[in-house]
Amino acid sequence: MRGLSESTKELIRHAYQILADDHPMTLRQLHYQVFSRGQMDYQNDVASYRRLSRATTMARRSHRAWELEGGDKPALAFPGTWIVDELRRPARDGGRRQGLRHPRVGR
Repeated sequence: MRGLSESTKELIRHAYQILADDHPMTLRQLHYQVFSRGQMDYQNDVASYRRLSRATTMARRSHRAWELEGGDKPALAFPGTWIVDELRRPARDGGRRQGLRHPRVGR
């Protein structure tokens, strides 16, 4: 991944180590793991949580691009299945949202 700061690369590597040992995890669980281990400069605040969210998104997208395109496996990547979102329900219509309208549309 080009253009990432060293601190973001460090965060992705640290998240990878945690997730490799225990996955899947929610982003919140990963956030608390990174913070509680105290192995890097990471705070228990909203800014750090958002930073972790962006970093893990980049790592998952990089891994997915590698799966689709092939080539050398990226060093700063991990499978998207290692992060789960237990609050979201899978779409039952294959990802298409047919027939859903905003309550004020069509009035």
